[in-house]
Amino acid sequence: MAAIAALLHDVGHGLLSHVFEGVQRVLRKPRSHEDWTREIIQGDTEIHKLLDEHDSDLASDVARVIGRKDPADIFDGVVSSQFDADRLDYLQRDRYMAGTHTGGFDFSWLLDCLEVGQINIGLEDEYVEVDGLYLNHKGLAPAEGYVLARFHLYSQVYLHKTTRSAERMLAALLYRVADLFKNELHDSTGLRDHQPISQFFQQEKPNLQSYLAPDDPAIWSALVHLSEAKDELVRTFALGLLYRRLYKCLDIGEIAKQHGSDAVAHFKRRLQEEFGARIGDNMLKDEATLTAYGVHQYEDPSAFQKVLIGRPDASGKSDDLAERSEIVKSIRPQRIFRVYCSDGAELQEVEQLWKEVIK
Repeated sequence: MAAIAALLHDVGHGLLSHVFEGVQRVLRKPRSHEDWTREIIQGDTEIHKLLDEHDSDLASDVARVIGRKDPADIFDGVVSSQFDADRLDYLQRDRYMAGTHTGGFDFSWLLDCLEVGQINIGLEDEYVEVDGLYLNHKGLAPAEGYVLARFHLYSQVYLHKTTRSAERMLAALLYRVADLFKNELHDSTGLRDHQPISQFFQQEKPNLQSYLAPDDPAIWSALVHLSEAKDELVRTFALGLLYRRLYKCLDIGEIAKQHGSDAVAHFKRRLQEEFGARIGDNMLKDEATLTAYGVHQYEDPSAFQKVLIGRPDASGKSDDLAERSEIVKSIRPQRIFRVYCSDGAELQEVEQLWKEVIK
């Protein structure tokens, strides 16, 4: 069951993955991809039928595992944790597909160090020992490499300013299209009523069929129609994405390190005061947090989220990677705050405002 859940846990991702999930939240259609995944597994789908052929309870059991907020046993940890099958897969695959040398780690060494043993967790106000995965003491170095690989891949690929510019533009485009549909201005979008993305936005509460219909090819083909929209903002975003005319970036989070967090907070307030009317169209904001490792306590079930390292004394006991590794301890969370502008003149205005804030 754990293997099936690991394979299926992301089937509910919509078009262009997390971008579309964020759009749904803003549009007050806040169904996560995990919610959609469970509906796909338990609904009237081919996946459900295939699972039923093996066991009539298998679909509901798999959906239950995927729906858990925190892993409850060793099998859940394989499906979703800081050291799960998904991360071990996508870090290698995305690095390869992006053509980058950053984000590498020794996968074979990690697996060679993998052990099953008893770990202590807090559950219902009691400490219990349960089976869990950990790395033996030789796994400290490859575990550090794994955590650093994820950190570097996020900083240099997933959260790269150019990547995020395209994502912010796409999100803003979809917000605008959704708003036009909501106000019954369909003709202004350039989309045809029969297109999957149109049918999704026309529904107040999209069903599974309308959610699955728009995929990545559907949005890319829709961009051609959106680039001919009567609405100027829709047209601008679509043309920018089609011809890679991406918004330019001022990375405040990077240059603010020497000025302190107060400067960033002051800048955010001034930005809203000076440019509030433009934010969301000619100007886009981007905020994110970059972390290497999430710290979890042993006193709750989230202890399964830890990357555990065995002690070299053969005691069978293990410690959290964050306690054993000076490297992991030293990497502090980084706050990203960027402003994207449609042209150089606007970017200069934002840069001037930042200079005024830090005087």
